[in-house]
Order: sequence, then structure tokens, then C-alpha cells
Amino acid sequence: KNHAKAEIWQAKAEFDAAAKGLETVSADMIRIAAGTDNNAVQEQFKKFGPACGACHSKFRAPLQ
Repeated sequence: KNHAKAEIWQAKAEFDAAAKGLETVSADMIRIAAGTDNNAVQEQFKKFGPACGACHSKFRAPLQ
């Protein structure tokens, strides 16, 4: 059981692009967090909301 919408399969390329975007944001965070610049980490963290939302807003049904 999951909360995936059928739109995932109807717009697979868009879903894959959104997933790749999250992967990129995550990889960048790993690289940035290995450094010592806390401001850079905070700025990178702000990118997670939009990256997650790219999938959740269109491809995930509300949790019940």
C-alpha cells in the first residue's frame, strides 16, 4: 500500500526528472556538508522543500 497517484505512470518522464532533481540536491548536500561552511549547508537545506515538493505535490495522494 502506498500513496502514489496514477500520474506517476502517465507522466513518467516528469516524475523521473523530479526524482533526479532530488538526487542532485541530496548529492550536493553531502558534498557541502563535508566542508566547514555552515551558511552553505543552510542555503542548500532550503532547496530540499522544492525538490521534495516537485514529486509530492503532483504524484502523491494525501495521507489518510
